This record gives sequence, C-alpha cells and structure tokens, in this order.
Amino acid sequence: MDGRCRTGRASRPSAPGERGAGARGASFAVTGAPVSPVSPLALSRRPPSRHTCPLQRLGAFSRCYKLVDMSTGAVFALKVVPRAGAGAGQLRPRSKVDREIALHSHLEHRNIVALHGYFADREHVYMVLEYCSRQSLAHVLEARQTLTEPEVRYYLRGLVSGLRYLHQRQIVHRDLKPSNFFLNKNMVVKIGDLGLAARVGPGGHCHR
Repeated sequence: MDGRCRTGRASRPSAPGERGAGARGASFAVTGAPVSPVSPLALSRRPPSRHTCPLQRLGAFSRCYKLVDMSTGAVFALKVVPRAGAGAGQLRPRSKVDREIALHSHLEHRNIVALHGYFADREHVYMVLEYCSRQSLAHVLEARQTLTEPEVRYYLRGLVSGLRYLHQRQIVHRDLKPSNFFLNKNMVVKIGDLGLAARVGPGGHCHR
C-alpha cells in the first residue's frame, strides 16, 4: 500500500433531534476549513486541528472528522489514525490500520459503512468513509433510553444482513456494540469501525 488515494467500494425509525468517493485533485474542506486542491485529498501533511469539531473519537487514538468535497458538495467521514515508525506514503506492514484497510476495501453492502479511499503521510493514515449523519445507535439509546419493538426489528434486520455478508467472506468483526452501528440520514443502520476485524482461516483461527 502507498500514499495514493485508493477507492474501495421498512418504515423509518424515529431519530433523536441530519453525504461519496474521493477524487484526485479535488478541493476539500474539513468542517468548513478549505484545503489545498493538491492531489490526493491533500491535508498539508498534518491531521485536522482538534478545533475542527471532530465527529467522534474512535478507539484509543483515532479521530473522525467531517470532510466536504468543495467541488461537488459531497460529504464524507475522515478517520485519522496516528502511526509511528513508517516512512511517508507507506502503510506500516502488518499493522492494525493496514489490516483494517485490506479487509474494508473489498466490502460493498448496504449495511456496511463504505470505505471510499485512503491515503497516508509520515505521521497519519487517513480513511475516507461514508458519512453517517445520524451518528450511531449508541447516540439514539442515550437520547431516548428505549426503542420500540418495530424499531428493534428494523435495526436487527439490517445488522443481521451486514453480519451475514461479513461472515460469508470469512470476516469476523470482533467489536460489535451500539457505538459501531452507524446511521445514515435515512436511518439505515451500518456496521462500521473494522479496526479489530479479522479473516477466519482454516480451522476457524483468525488471521491477525
């Protein structure tokens, strides 16, 4: 893997309280701050400032930002993962983020958060993901405390469909929880954050 941008690919429940693929040479903004149109998805070789209103924190180190394509208005989620010891434009071999991208880049399903591309500099790896504007089921539960039975059935259908898709490809998620069940603007539930995911090999052993 190198530093070039790569491409991968019922009734609505009520919500508490609301866009893509990265293009070479496009101009982007992180929560409204314009970014130079230098290819690919240039971020001046540094991650967005903490003052750019990150969407949420993912895991112990990763952060997620809202990313806007200034030429089309398309909105993405930008997952920023710090790393150490790797040269510019190279993903650290056998690392967690390397495995996550390798698995995620081949997935395409309605109930899986889409990975639209990735790139890297010396300090960070950047993953361009599908933007889920309704956040996650954890946020819904925090705001409402309970769900109706029809809502539970609706979400479970989506989650089971997404998990079946993963398992058919010998992939286990290994971190299933409400905060990793994301919701797009249409309240479609999507399984995300494959940082701990692994492929199951012969004998049922996970390849890490």
